[in-house]
Amino acid sequence: MIQSKNLWVYRGASEEHSDKTEKLPVSPLMAKVLNNRGIKNTDDMMSFLHPDYSRLHDPFLLKDMEKAVERILEGLAQKRKITIYGDYDVDGITSTSILFMFLKENGGNIDYYVPDRIEEGYGLNIDAIRKLKDSGTEIIITVDTGIAAVNEAKFAKELGIDLIITDHHECQSEIPEAYAVIDPKQKECGYPFKLLAGVGVTFKLIQGLAKKLRVENSIWKYIDIVAIGTVADVVSLVDENRIFVKKGFESIPNTWNVGLKTLLRVSGYKGGAITAGLIGFGIAPRLNAAGRVGDAKRGIELFITKNEETATFIAEELNDENRRRQEMEQRILEEALELIEKELDMENTKVIVVASENWHHGVIGIAASRIMEKFYRPTILLCIEDGVAKGSARSVSGFNIFEALCSSSQFLTKFGGHEMAAGLTMPIENINDFRIFINEYANNIMDEETLIPKIYLDAHIKLDDINLDLATELALMEPYGVGNPQPLFSLESVIQNIRPVGKEGNHLKIAFTDSNKIVNGIGFGLGDYSNYLNWGRKVSVAFALEINKWNQVEEPQLLIKDLKYTEEDEMKYNYYLSLYHLFKQIDIKQKEATMDLDLEYKLSTEDLFDDRKTILLVHTKTNLVKLLKEIKNHQNLFNKKPKVWYTNCCGSKSEYDIVVNPIIEHIDFNSYEKVILYDPLWSPSEYNLLKKKVNILYWVEKSYTIHQDEIKKLIPNRQDFAALYRHIKLLETLNIRSAYLDHLLMECNKAADMNEFKLLLCMDVFEELGLIRYKFESDTVFFHHLSNQKVTLEDSKILQKMIRWAKYLKENQRGK
Repeated sequence: MIQSKNLWVYRGASEEHSDKTEKLPVSPLMAKVLNNRGIKNTDDMMSFLHPDYSRLHDPFLLKDMEKAVERILEGLAQKRKITIYGDYDVDGITSTSILFMFLKENGGNIDYYVPDRIEEGYGLNIDAIRKLKDSGTEIIITVDTGIAAVNEAKFAKELGIDLIITDHHECQSEIPEAYAVIDPKQKECGYPFKLLAGVGVTFKLIQGLAKKLRVENSIWKYIDIVAIGTVADVVSLVDENRIFVKKGFESIPNTWNVGLKTLLRVSGYKGGAITAGLIGFGIAPRLNAAGRVGDAKRGIELFITKNEETATFIAEELNDENRRRQEMEQRILEEALELIEKELDMENTKVIVVASENWHHGVIGIAASRIMEKFYRPTILLCIEDGVAKGSARSVSGFNIFEALCSSSQFLTKFGGHEMAAGLTMPIENINDFRIFINEYANNIMDEETLIPKIYLDAHIKLDDINLDLATELALMEPYGVGNPQPLFSLESVIQNIRPVGKEGNHLKIAFTDSNKIVNGIGFGLGDYSNYLNWGRKVSVAFALEINKWNQVEEPQLLIKDLKYTEEDEMKYNYYLSLYHLFKQIDIKQKEATMDLDLEYKLSTEDLFDDRKTILLVHTKTNLVKLLKEIKNHQNLFNKKPKVWYTNCCGSKSEYDIVVNPIIEHIDFNSYEKVILYDPLWSPSEYNLLKKKVNILYWVEKSYTIHQDEIKKLIPNRQDFAALYRHIKLLETLNIRSAYLDHLLMECNKAADMNEFKLLLCMDVFEELGLIRYKFESDTVFFHHLSNQKVTLEDSKILQKMIRWAKYLKENQRGK
């Protein structure tokens, strides 16, 4: 069975797409997608879909902008030495580059300074400020850094340096006493957009200066570099960020910047539309390599040079550094995974914290991201040097790592960042205590879904909704990124054709049909699904809609993100497996007594749902389907959605647990205020045990029945046994010793009427009679054929138990 590891979450009030919408300049589905992003009226929609420079905010709405601009213009006019103090990541490199070029172009006496990542670390430092003072600097402008530099700001002031801070990071309790502080996240700042990258704040400073100098038309040429820094810093691509990136991507293919042209070439760009993927995986890693494993100044020199030879030399050097960075990253990743296996109990670990003396500080952030993605847990990697641990943190959606570090600040000497990523420093003796504390914090903050990867879907649609017009309209939402994710949809459809593609069959080519039309899809990295999905199977698909161009023909194509059974098939699969596990536990005696249904606390369906912590036990598939429909119809009565468990209840935090085919002795009923028996248990022994464990037991009268046709579906007949045995022998002749349970079911059902419960019981009978040995594990049946000898099925104790069970169920029905 395809069991998705992801939680499918629908944006907006309802997962279903509706055609009802007010008159808008977009299709109803596009309107829903935009509504899901908070874009609801015509003006906002047009602004979002057609970004324009005219929609940028006035830079002087930023706190201290007027003051900063006046001081810089005064410094330019008087030829005072101005030094731009940058950062060594892409945001810092691009920020430094555009401000340097603009001030130089406007006659400034300009220099720049980027701290060494290893020797100096992140942000302003006192030694650097002293050096700059000694070099004649009178004005320091920080870019992408400075908001936490309280002591450094005081020192600069003591030296007589005018410090102008421009930053975008979260503000801590104390704001530095600088000449001017420009950060839209300051509480006192009324700027309408708070989510600028560092390069965005820098560009707003340039825009403010250009307005005063009356040269605003000259600044748009920097927009390509602004776009790179904005995408690389993974900020929300809405509002001004969207304008920067959309306009920047349009200009990059024909960029005026010699260094960027060269960097595009060594990154493998061969023309065409610029995407966030090209920046994130092609351009940004090479620029980051400059600061991570070498000198970040090379990235700045690349952008500010006008010499093609110099640009080519630097770009190729960065390309080599990036290869070196990748090797280091892989080594760190492997070592970190070894430490995690040795040191951490992952079942009880919410936040991964590991440290080593062997790691390069410049690369641990990337390795932390990869570990976070692998385990889907917030991850902090620390490199130890001279008694100090410096680290990078990466988080998952729903867990604010910056707030977690704020709560853990007693262990830290320095930290900064935002919701999804942060940097931190601590004495090595604090590492263990910090690990314990941040995990206790996470235990209190996280809910049961925080550590489940999520796919956020915009709507559930039909195959018939998909066409080239819709794909073209959705493309207006590009470029995608944080805050503007690519729209994802779900649908249910029948597989018309399926096959693995790619050199090693790693990818999946699949066609879907609803009998009226066929739509093709591609699933990268999903090639293994071809082993247990077949044509004719109905599946649920999560996908993005793209335009596929091939041989001058354009057609819509599904970019498949996830596949799973339909809700109905998933429920059926889990139901029959839970019944199989329960059947193996229960004891059906030769002469089973009639069940004594001493149940005085009777409920109507309407009484099922109240505010008491409840566990409800359900057994037949018919009643499970009915119950799930009743819950859907009464969703408004639940604060939290009821949790459905199969066989055992595994420590849910839900206020309403539903357990299907429960093993009574494995369940702790003490934590529940209300226990409901929705329909009969499968045996008197289970019922008697339940009565011992529960004082007050409620039951639902109209559900208290098991129908004959349902009983028949549970007991295998000779036709079932024969179909399964034939197929096992066929697989043996092909030297195949394993098969997905789904595959066996599909083949057997060509000549029988099997379900998961019956098939596994048939396998148990074959093993008992010495015909095979087998093991069922992770949806796969592994088997070894032992004998061709003739056997009598009636000799099987398992089959005898099934027959007794069917007879007992027939004699003990209620409500017939």
